[in-house]
Amino acid sequence: MKKIVLFGAGQAGAAVSRLLGADWEAVCFADNDREKWGAFLEDLPVLSPAESLLREPDCFCLCALNAGRREQMARQLREQGIFPMPVCDLHGSLVRRRG
Repeated sequence: MKKIVLFGAGQAGAAVSRLLGADWEAVCFADNDREKWGAFLEDLPVLSPAESLLREPDCFCLCALNAGRREQMARQLREQGIFPMPVCDLHGSLVRRRG
């Protein structure tokens, strides 16, 4: 089973958490909104993107409906050095593969 962090603790992220297949285990939500940190959504903790790495995910899923917002999230992950970890978006597209 692969561990996934759902980046975006909103409606899209909550929907994704309910739709994950049996091969995936959502370990937490990551969100930039400090007000959400420490809360729970769909029984998963909401953490900062940096703190979510402590859950040792295999990949991140960008949970945003807006393409511009997804690109902003991917850019943030690149800037934080989280790439080359696989990152996918809501459409199942792999943003970048590992190594």
